[in-house]
Amino acid sequence: MFHNKEGTPVPNTAVASILLAERKRGSKPNTPQEKSEHLDVPYAYNGSLSPAPLEDMLQVQFGDLIVVSNRLPITIQKDTNGSYEYKKSSGGLVTAMTGIKGCEFKWVGWTGCECTDKHEQETLRHDLMEKYKCVPVFLNDKDADMYYSGFSNGVLWPLFHYLYEKNTVFNEEQWEAYKKVNQQFCDAILEIYKVCC
Repeated sequence: MFHNKEGTPVPNTAVASILLAERKRGSKPNTPQEKSEHLDVPYAYNGSLSPAPLEDMLQVQFGDLIVVSNRLPITIQKDTNGSYEYKKSSGGLVTAMTGIKGCEFKWVGWTGCECTDKHEQETLRHDLMEKYKCVPVFLNDKDADMYYSGFSNGVLWPLFHYLYEKNTVFNEEQWEAYKKVNQQFCDAILEIYKVCC
């Protein structure tokens, strides 16, 4: 949270929204004071006694959005020749994200199928990034089932969707798979994450 010179909080999201709108318009004020006046936002301070330019406080770049979901928005199938075929999946999140214009993003998710061959994984990694800006997470079938159908749908979904009257049973093996898969997702995200501030 940043504060203006009167001490009023200026939320990061508000500063980011204003910067994005101004960047789209292509205007570029020169000094921090001009930026403040141009953006119609009080001159912001970074928490110390000296003012900081808005650009220095929040570096927002198009393409910095990372979408993480259980599955990629692509259905992957292997044909009889051993080549991979890709087609866009259906679903609410895929449809919603398709409607976003003017912002590039990378999508991290499970491939939906087990792939243990390292050469095939590299082929999938390359194809998915080049064609769809997707970063695959490779899970074995057992971990995928225990993490998603087991712990996520059997414990977390009921607890967080007011289905607590359903008998949810904590299973240690599912919990371990859930933690393992979350670490794999974390590793995939860290591979593409860029520090922008």
